[in-house]
Amino acid sequence: MDAISIRNIKYSKFYVLLIIFSFGCLSSKQNHTEEEKFLLQVDFQDFFNNDKVGLRVGNCLVFENLEITSDEVLGLTPLIVKIYSKGPNGTKISYIDNTKSCNSKSIDSIFIIINGREIRYSINAGKGRYVGLSKKNYNELDLKQSEKPFMYE
Repeated sequence: MDAISIRNIKYSKFYVLLIIFSFGCLSSKQNHTEEEKFLLQVDFQDFFNNDKVGLRVGNCLVFENLEITSDEVLGLTPLIVKIYSKGPNGTKISYIDNTKSCNSKSIDSIFIIINGREIRYSINAGKGRYVGLSKKNYNELDLKQSEKPFMYE
């Protein structure tokens, strides 16, 4: 084979891989948006120090007794919860390396358990889909809601 034929084969392999990769990314995005819709993100942010927390959405206990501590520089714990709608009557909730399915139609409130005390927080969708929780006192939290994701530096 001459040099031109070898170069054409290399380029054609490259283009085939590029096309396959492009369609793969496109189809995975489409599947995600058709099946699941982003509803809410909850960031456990500042002033946590070996606190045990839990989360309940409706009647679904997502997790409990997770011990979290905030990074003093970032003002954030590793615990970020993302909630997606899944079908007409369900939600998919992911946090750290876990995923849980629940039967919740809407997210108008969440229940946070901090050091054994459960607190109900109302979620107003008009204020945004991003919620930040920071510890105020031993068993109290400050909730901030935003239309944009929180920035951490």
